[in-house]
Amino acid sequence: AGQALAVLYEVRNTFGGRPGYLIPWAAGQGSPANQDCAKRLFVSPFFPATGRYRFAVTLPGEAMALSIFYDTPKGTAMAAFQRGRRSALTAANLGRTIALHPLMTVKIIAANHWQALRLWLKGARLQPRPPTPDAATAGAGFTVTPPTAQRRPKALAR
Repeated sequence: AGQALAVLYEVRNTFGGRPGYLIPWAAGQGSPANQDCAKRLFVSPFFPATGRYRFAVTLPGEAMALSIFYDTPKGTAMAAFQRGRRSALTAANLGRTIALHPLMTVKIIAANHWQALRLWLKGARLQPRPPTPDAATAGAGFTVTPPTAQRRPKALAR
């Protein structure tokens, strides 16, 4: 009881793609855990649709932390980090969050476009978007990925 069985990492892109990467939590695996899987979604026009994701995740308790690294044969191409703390889902907390961050979605979209412009100005080449798989071949959208036995990502230093 209370033991993690798997972590579902959900990735979305602006083209409507939304696969999930369901990675089993190894018995006795501590937190934070390092997990990895093959990338299978075209997310950014600046990166190919191939490569690997490495995840370092702390299971939610009073706080959570998630690090995502996108690796290509040339090395780590991107890193993203998220941290959060638990708070009760109350009307007061929800109202406070909305009041303090009313335009968060707009800010994130603007920041993404700003970064894309900076990459383009630095000479980054756009990658062609591969054809989207049809529903018949795409499956249910979630892939159960067994942990990689040969390669263990290094734990993140705090």
